[in-house]
Amino acid sequence: MSTTTLAVLVVGDDPAARARTLASLAAQTIDVTPCAETRSAATTDAPYLALVTAGTTLAPNACERACWFLAASRAAGFVTGRGPDAETSGAPLGALLDFLVVRTSDAHAVLGLEAWQAVGTTAGSVPQLAFVLALALLRAGGVGGWLPEPTITAHAATPARAQADAASRATLTELSLAEAAFVTERHLGLPLQPLQRLAAPVPPSVSARLAKASGLRILALFQGFPMGGYTAFNTDILPRLVARGHAVTVCTTEYWRSDWRLDAVQAATPDVHHAAAVVPLPAIPAYVDHLLSTRAIDVVFMSHSYLGYRLLPLLRARYPDTAFVDYVHTEWFEGHMYGSYSTMSAQWSHYLDAHVVSSEALAASLARDGADPARVQVAHIGIDTRTWNPATEPRAGVRAALGASPSTTLLLFAGRVSPEKRPLLAVDALQRLRAEGHDVRLVVAGGGPLLGDVKARVDALGMTAHVELLGELDESTLRSVYAASDVYFAPSEIEGIARTLFEAMAMGVVPVVSDVGGQRELVVAGTGSLVAPQPGTVDDYLPALRQWMDPKARRGASAAARRHVVTAMDTQRSLAALETAFSAARRRRAEPQAPVEPSLANEVALLALETTRRHVLRASKR
Repeated sequence: MSTTTLAVLVVGDDPAARARTLASLAAQTIDVTPCAETRSAATTDAPYLALVTAGTTLAPNACERACWFLAASRAAGFVTGRGPDAETSGAPLGALLDFLVVRTSDAHAVLGLEAWQAVGTTAGSVPQLAFVLALALLRAGGVGGWLPEPTITAHAATPARAQADAASRATLTELSLAEAAFVTERHLGLPLQPLQRLAAPVPPSVSARLAKASGLRILALFQGFPMGGYTAFNTDILPRLVARGHAVTVCTTEYWRSDWRLDAVQAATPDVHHAAAVVPLPAIPAYVDHLLSTRAIDVVFMSHSYLGYRLLPLLRARYPDTAFVDYVHTEWFEGHMYGSYSTMSAQWSHYLDAHVVSSEALAASLARDGADPARVQVAHIGIDTRTWNPATEPRAGVRAALGASPSTTLLLFAGRVSPEKRPLLAVDALQRLRAEGHDVRLVVAGGGPLLGDVKARVDALGMTAHVELLGELDESTLRSVYAASDVYFAPSEIEGIARTLFEAMAMGVVPVVSDVGGQRELVVAGTGSLVAPQPGTVDDYLPALRQWMDPKARRGASAAARRHVVTAMDTQRSLAALETAFSAARRRRAEPQAPVEPSLANEVALLALETTRRHVLRASKR
């Protein structure tokens, strides 16, 4: 019986380069076994074999993802993945030379055991061995696969690696073969035909290296990491949970953007997985199941995951002792796709041990929709008011850079530039205020599907000289922009409580926002203005905006806004509320629960996958 799932042949003799690679392998999320005299690539009984060029370093879960890719994509002959230079599947040679994972039986079959015996434990005489193996597999009909998420963190940079690159490219020229022939992304593509069954790949029997934990083992099951307040909260709270002693594994389940502010999470936990970038859609439930079983999860913490809700019966049947908790940010989201996450949460309340919501308004909404109020915990999004502090940011210099004089009112629209946020009203308001004689400029900090429409409206109204379109900003730059601003304008049609509203008020920026969701829990008397969201014309918001054009009027509201956030909405309160919900959920798990019918659970999961398939295909106009 195999004692390891993945054997690794580190290709190259350079001691320093090998040491870097071996250190990277020691930090993988699963146990891997580097080849040695007692167990070479020729004699290993591991089902998978990786070739890693000496000097290469890997993302912490690269080996785990590669093994799962091959387990779930039987048509793939081998797999490699994206490196630090954002390589694509159309030009994979550099990645392929540095990191290649195959089924060991295939490697032995196409090159022969004698060849593997000849290369020894370093393959120093054949630096292009990965290319030779991939070419042999390609000729045998095995097209390679591509892991689209970052897989290689540093390429090898040794003379032997340069020699391997030159020799491989010479062979490509000699054979009139294109790099793009080696790998394809189709293994992870969406099927065009309706799904008939869940995939049941034979899971690699990996041994996960569990992170140390003095607290709980948590699986965060999210839709993705798209730009916006949802992700800003998640990327702030997950590192704080790790700092509190909890071990956190992250898995995204949807075909959303997966990298906005992700660095903050990966700095706290390397155990981050984007399931749709590892396995085909029908195998996502199996991959989530794998993470629960190998990480000894205590609590599944899910948020805005359409698929996650519909996996609850399946996961509940498999893990009856695991607690399941969700966090709902807003009453309505992505209505053209999945509808209300608040309603979803209430509908699946029977399978959840606790609900956490971002506002009292959402708590009331869940109760109206049938959730047990006793299991609903409010945890306002909150914000770290020590970091978000206007006293620590430059104001005058940033204002000058944004074209504002000391007397100019700087109006800020911050966040996702999307239809529900109604960003065009900010441009209309600017034009009207300037026509009335106010010295005001507009700053738009954020990206999204309506950014082009905003620019077109700015041009059409002749406001180009008075508007700064900054696009997406890193958090540090965004804080400086807040510190330079005077009025925060958010005429949203829907919100829970906007994360950007917490940011603005913490930075002393006076808010003019729609009275939707739980916004009135933050914008209390004397801190800014709430405006009825309907009918939603610029005329509805202008009276409040005019009020705050006066610097004297703003001064008291600015101080009051920050004071309210500091005293009542700091992120430490949110963290404590989450931990309280986790504890309550685990206590409920100890109570007798009704059994879940496995066949029904499978059917619910299958229908969710099919709905996901159709929505993604529709969104891509296929």
